Amino acid sequence: TRRTPLHDWHAAHGGVLEPMGLWMRPRYYQANGANAFDAAVTEARRVRAHGGIADGSTLGKLEIAGPDAAAFLDFMYLGKASTIRVGRSRYMVNLREDGMVLDDGLVLRLAEDRFLATTSSGHGTHMLAHFEHYRAARWSGSGLSITDVTDAWAVIAVAGPHSRSTLGQVLGAAWQDPLAQLGHMHCATGRHAGDELRVLRAGFSGELAFELHCRPAIAVQLWEALV
Repeated sequence: TRRTPLHDWHAAHGGVLEPMGLWMRPRYYQANGANAFDAAVTEARRVRAHGGIADGSTLGKLEIAGPDAAAFLDFMYLGKASTIRVGRSRYMVNLREDGMVLDDGLVLRLAEDRFLATTSSGHGTHMLAHFEHYRAARWSGSGLSITDVTDAWAVIAVAGPHSRSTLGQVLGAAWQDPLAQLGHMHCATGRHAGDELRVLRAGFSGELAFELHCRPAIAVQLWEALV
């Protein structure tokens, strides 16, 4: 069983935890309803009207680096990673050998020769093995490294009409301009509370949304400030 850096906070605040792959994460919070359906309606209405946050730390995170990283990702995904600009991301899909969808996620270009790929929560270890298989079978001897950095980053999704203004209040003056200028699927990097932080403007709820990728040491502090 794997637990996110926010696990204890969820348990202490009425989070009803359930397995997602090997991970435990909150299905809903008891303060919002007696069951998952009632709580989901309350939570969705709050996000639509104001805003909400979710623990996305369970997402698999693979860092692919080296001079052949872009070409390798072009081979592994249905779309092209090589055309992503530095500081931007793209929604990408992996296919099985028979053409069926295997997984999906975001691919973020951190530098010309360095990418971060997110995977679904239940497929993190599977996708790592999938990437490593093709690196060995088809890309042996290439300038390429693959590192599982899932536990190195906590992820907090922030969505809703007040999400940008709330992030501005929580992150402080140094983040005002980056937040104001952040376009859809763009990423800003910097520091917060003395540690590394990436802010990605992306989401899957249909609302204005952001993903905060922070080091686990500051995850609880950042989460509580957003609450």
